[in-house]
Formats: sequence, structure tokens, C-alpha cells
Amino acid sequence: MKLSDIEAQVKALAPILAGFIDKSVGLVRDELTIATDDKLKALSDKMEASVLSLVSMVAGLPTPKDGEDGKSVTIDDIQAMIDKTIGEIEIVAPQDGENGRDALDLDILPAIDPEKSYPRGTYAMHDGGLWRSHGTTSDMRGWDCIVNGVQHHSTSQIDERTFKSTTLLSDGKLISNEFSMPVMLYKSVYKSEHQYRQGDMVTCSGSLWHCDEDTTDRPGGKDSKGWTLCAKKGADGRKV
Repeated sequence: MKLSDIEAQVKALAPILAGFIDKSVGLVRDELTIATDDKLKALSDKMEASVLSLVSMVAGLPTPKDGEDGKSVTIDDIQAMIDKTIGEIEIVAPQDGENGRDALDLDILPAIDPEKSYPRGTYAMHDGGLWRSHGTTSDMRGWDCIVNGVQHHSTSQIDERTFKSTTLLSDGKLISNEFSMPVMLYKSVYKSEHQYRQGDMVTCSGSLWHCDEDTTDRPGGKDSKGWTLCAKKGADGRKV
């Protein structure tokens, strides 16, 4: 007998057992109010009869038997269930959609007038870039920059060699970069411990030197790095 069958029989007997118990308790409650020796004996007999009847009923229950072994589920069983479920789904055949518009067919306005309202799907040039409205616009609300351009560009000089480039894009993003140009600059006579940069030229011991990389070394000194001799000092003139 399967566990589910046993559970079903227990559930079926539950009301019967409850009835016997309630009946027995009721008899005790009623008889105790006017208990006498004879009545107590009669009450005992009734309870004994009730118990014997209950035991007889329980003994008459069928003996549980072993059920059949369950069957293991295989991958093929699961695949069959999936195939059946998919087969019951009604799939609508796809249909061809409308052809998209060629980029050359787009109507692009030359500018955006912030005082006007434009419908969704409008294309327009603004601040050097291409913009598209994703909804009805109000001022510049409702516009997206889809192709960035250059709104403004400027270059300023920081020092003799360093410059700063600033670019303002159409969507408002600001890009700044600094760069240096190693142009040759004459820095007079060499000064000890001074930081020289690439492109500097100095006079040292009567010779002209070019700085190839940033350095504090003395030109022509022992283990000196970063200098190239451009013009060597000439011989001293003879007195006439």
C-alpha cells in the first residue's frame, strides 16, 4: 500500500474516532451528574462496549501491501514533455515589416529654433552636430544629439613651449589637452643645477650645446647625459 493510501484511510477514520471519543466523553459528563454505584457500573459497561467496537473496527482494516516501484524520469521523457508543450503553442508566422528610410531621404533642418516646438522624429543641425527629437520638443528639451560635432575650439599658450587645446562638442562635453613642442630656445649661459628641457640651447665653456632630454647635468661633464655639442669653442686668437 502506498503512503498516499494510508494517509487517505487515516483521514477517513478521523471523523469516526472523533465521534466515538465525543460520545464517550458525553456519556461520562451526563452520568457523573447523578452518579450511583449501579449507574457507574452501567457507564463502565457502555465504555467497554465502545472500546471493543472501536478495536474491532481497527482490526478490520485491510493489511497494507507494497506498491509498485516508481519509474525514473529520463532525459528522453523530459524531451518528450518539452516537445509536446512546444507543439501545443500556436506560433504566428512572421510578416515582412515596412522598409526603412534611406539616410539620404531624411529631411534635416538647418537649425533648431528654441522658441518653436517640433514633433517627434524631427532631424536638425545644432551646434555643429546632428540632433533628433524623441518627443514633442520645448526649448531644447526633447532633443538628442545623435552625431557629435565641434561647437567651439580654442588653443592658448601656457609658456614658451606648452599649449592648451580646448574643444566644446555639440552635446556640451568639454575636452581639454595640453601639449608641448620641443622648439629650440636659447637659454643663455649654462647655470648649475638648473632644470633644462628638451630643445633648450646653452653656452657652456665657450661651446654651444643642445638639450636632447630634460636634465640638470652639465654639458660636456663626466657621465653627463642629455646634451649634444652644436658648436665647439674655437681656438683663442693670437695677439698681433
